[in-house]
Amino acid sequence: MSSPYGYSPPGYGQSHNPYAAPQAFGPPGYSPQAPQSPIAYRAHGGGLKWAYLATLLGGIAVGILGGIIAAAGEEDVGAAIAVLGLLAAFFGRLVFALIWLFVAWDAVPVDYRVTSSGRRVSPGEAVGFMFIPFFNLYWMFVASGGLADALDYMSRSSGSHRQAGKGTSLAACICQFIPYLNFLVAPFVWFAFMFQIDGAAKALEQASAAGAGAGAGPQGFGAPAGAYGAPPAGGYGGAGGY
Repeated sequence: MSSPYGYSPPGYGQSHNPYAAPQAFGPPGYSPQAPQSPIAYRAHGGGLKWAYLATLLGGIAVGILGGIIAAAGEEDVGAAIAVLGLLAAFFGRLVFALIWLFVAWDAVPVDYRVTSSGRRVSPGEAVGFMFIPFFNLYWMFVASGGLADALDYMSRSSGSHRQAGKGTSLAACICQFIPYLNFLVAPFVWFAFMFQIDGAAKALEQASAAGAGAGAGPQGFGAPAGAYGAPPAGGYGGAGGY
């Protein structure tokens, strides 16, 4: 039996079985529409990651200098300089990191600000939720990994094969939970992630400007050759994402 509206939802015209498992009707999460033309994308400026690195290394250098001064006999002055240097290295850099996170998400077209699990993320949410105690321990996975998801999807859709570094973001997040690594290693892993994101963003901008995505389907999502295909229901990577 066919529907008078020309479309039959699951189970239309069939006898109802009260013991049957319920059928899903529609995608469980948001998925961006398949692009019908090259994605217009303009990469954000890459200077913020270098400001982040300069603040990190400069703060460490000032901290070491303060230690040397303290060892030379000027303990009060040396201690003050060392504290200022370490504060800049491990906290001042966060200012540049959060600004970078905002502009990186802001560069993503609105329709593609989606994580692999289908969660929409705005630039304000990406940064603002980082200030929520305890929740930010979860959110850093979403904000960083979701950014990589969005860039990877757009890159495949535009013909670029540059990876955005989701694995690096995962490694950086995990380091945040490990004593000593969270101060000694994680800051540099985050820089590596920023470097990969900026590189993928620049490659995407070049592919978009060259029209490399015209008529080429997203690679890795099962799209037929020569045509665009929508990403799986629930986001770029299915239910396995954040």
